[in-house]
Amino acid sequence: MKQTLLSRFRASRPKDAGEVQNAYYETASNRFGIAQVLLYLSLLAFVVLSLINNRDLVTYENFYYFFKDLNAVNLDLYEADTVSYPTDEVQSFTLYRKGLAVAGNNSVSIFTQSGRQLISASVSYRNPVALGSGKYLLVYDLGGMGYSLYNSYSQIHSGTTDAPITVGAISPAGSFALATRSEGDALSTVSLYNDRFTLVNRYKKSGYVMDLSINDKGNLLAILLSDVSGGAYETKVFLYVPGESNHKALVTLASGLGVCCRFTSSSYLAVLSESGVDYVSYSGSLNHVADFGTRKILCADASSDGLAVCLAGDSKLNPNQLLVFDKSGRQLYKASGMRAFTTLSRAGKCLYCLSEGLVERLNLSGNKWDAMPLEAGQTALLGLDGEEFLLCAPEKAKTILFQPE
Repeated sequence: MKQTLLSRFRASRPKDAGEVQNAYYETASNRFGIAQVLLYLSLLAFVVLSLINNRDLVTYENFYYFFKDLNAVNLDLYEADTVSYPTDEVQSFTLYRKGLAVAGNNSVSIFTQSGRQLISASVSYRNPVALGSGKYLLVYDLGGMGYSLYNSYSQIHSGTTDAPITVGAISPAGSFALATRSEGDALSTVSLYNDRFTLVNRYKKSGYVMDLSINDKGNLLAILLSDVSGGAYETKVFLYVPGESNHKALVTLASGLGVCCRFTSSSYLAVLSESGVDYVSYSGSLNHVADFGTRKILCADASSDGLAVCLAGDSKLNPNQLLVFDKSGRQLYKASGMRAFTTLSRAGKCLYCLSEGLVERLNLSGNKWDAMPLEAGQTALLGLDGEEFLLCAPEKAKTILFQPE
């Protein structure tokens, strides 16, 4: 019986098991092979078309600066807690690629996160303002007509405007905008540039541009405009798509002078005015999330995480107040009895609050406060994360680990 079964198995088995093929998998393999060839051809066509359409950018100099910029950021073995820079009469501090950028009247300095100096460039600005971004650092002369842009290796562009600059903005994608004064019916002009420093749009406005903001992708510009109407300030928000002359949306806020605006990471524009806080969606819908009444603004911080503002009290029964909102306009914190903070700096789920000789940290996850004494006379504070912050003085900046007393 065993011999018979063995004989039947051998008779029914193919002579070469390696020759057994499955028609379904063979067809699928052929299709994937064809798809792979088509993808390679598409990639080749994309590269060729990109080179043809952008042949003016394919230069030895651009490749040279690209790899220098990449090398400056990534190959950083230097480590220092304190950095020094020229002392100027007016200075502006901002974070740039997780490092520090300092713009003064006569110089611009950029440092990596570890403290290595990348740039020390000469400028001549009366009132410099530095704005950090993912791609570029923008420095402009507030009240003057000069501006310049930097990457982590060198100054890559500079220019002048036709009139004094009143405010600027830059997107992480590299596009930037500058508002200038105008004469006649148009009190302000906003010039929008792409990441190649080419003018995209110019908007004439019959009011005063209080602030500008460009979203992370660089495909939406916000103009915060205030003007006098009926004896009171009327504030509006215009939303523009780059390349289009007509606004995408127009929103009128409650009365009060506009202060600042900032696109958050949740497709909203956080707007701070003297009368309160508003959040505007990309489609133009308005959500009024706070009203200040008679309180005055002491300081504020607007970032991609949301908005925080400290309000002054006018009596013991109406003391200072702190309000914090997330990226969608939800109120995270509200409390009275605060110190007279001079600086607020958001770092993720923590908010650093600077006052004379003291920095306090609010953990927004549990609304827990901690305090740390500091030397007096500091110029600025920039939060890095929940544990560290940069403390900037006129001649140097130091990375400090927050250690509660």
